[in-house]
Amino acid sequence: MVITVSAVSGGGKTSTVRQLLSMLENSAAVFFDSYKGDLLGMDYCTWSEAGADANAWHLEPLVRDIRRYQEEGYQYILVDYPFGRAHREVAGLADLAVFLETPLDVAMARRVERDYCHRDPSRKPIENPLEHLSGLMDFYQKRQRNTYLAHIATVRPTCDLVLSGMETPQEIAARIVEKIR
Repeated sequence: MVITVSAVSGGGKTSTVRQLLSMLENSAAVFFDSYKGDLLGMDYCTWSEAGADANAWHLEPLVRDIRRYQEEGYQYILVDYPFGRAHREVAGLADLAVFLETPLDVAMARRVERDYCHRDPSRKPIENPLEHLSGLMDFYQKRQRNTYLAHIATVRPTCDLVLSGMETPQEIAARIVEKIR
């Protein structure tokens, strides 16, 4: 069973998938953020302003990994990725598409906490955190917020199950497990 977990950045995808991994035996996970390189070929906001077509993303590596896990016989393949069933290749593989509806202010607060307070040591350090954060907030207000709103409008309707991103990852995962069983 392929289960996609989608949301905006900071919406709770990764935490939910990690929780599901701990709850479901014989499961594997695919994490969208682990794919390096340019999967889009343009700026994310420009893509959104052009209609936010998820099929513009080059997700061949992600699809290849889902198929590999299927061939390896995993009972549950959990996909942390932003597009629900909006991308045709993944839609053809997904048995359940979950959307985490998380208020944008909460998602932004989580992103700031993740990127500034608990930054992954494998990522490049932020040289001037306050200047960087100021730039992030300015960009968010000018362009990124509208991108997230377009994302929600195009992805949420493609999902089978919409859950509150305000619940804990444990509560969200329990609801997903209840749905699949």
